[in-house]
Amino acid sequence: MNTVTACIENSMAYFWISEGILYVKYKAGTFLGLDNARELTAERLRLQREKPYPVFVDMRKVKNIDRAARCYFAREGSILISAMAIYTPSPQTKAIADFYLLTNIPVVPTQLFENKHSAINYLKSFLQPGY
Repeated sequence: MNTVTACIENSMAYFWISEGILYVKYKAGTFLGLDNARELTAERLRLQREKPYPVFVDMRKVKNIDRAARCYFAREGSILISAMAIYTPSPQTKAIADFYLLTNIPVVPTQLFENKHSAINYLKSFLQPGY
C-alpha cells in the first residue's frame, strides 16, 4: 500500500513522500537554471522538515538543465538527501542525466534507472529506521 504522508507542488514539479521515499516529478517542458534549482531545493527541504530521505527523481519531462543548476544540485542542493535514483526511461533524459553524473559528481550516492521499480528498490536500502 502506497501511503502519501506529505505533498506539495510548484510551477516546475510535484513533491511527495511515500513510505519513507521522497519523490520529485518534474512538469512538462521544465528548464532548470540556478534560480529554479534553489527554489526546488527550498521546496524539498520545506517538505522534509529537517529529516533526510532517499529521493526518486522523475526527469521524463525535463527539457534542459544549465551548468549552474547542475553544479548546485550536485553539492548544496543535495542537503538532507541520503541517496538519489534518477528515473530516465527516454534517451533524451538519459543523456541529460548521464552528462550530469559525468560532469558534476554528486556528494550523495546517485544512480540512473530506466526501470522505476529498480530505482525504488535501490532507494529502499537507504530508508531511515522505522519505514
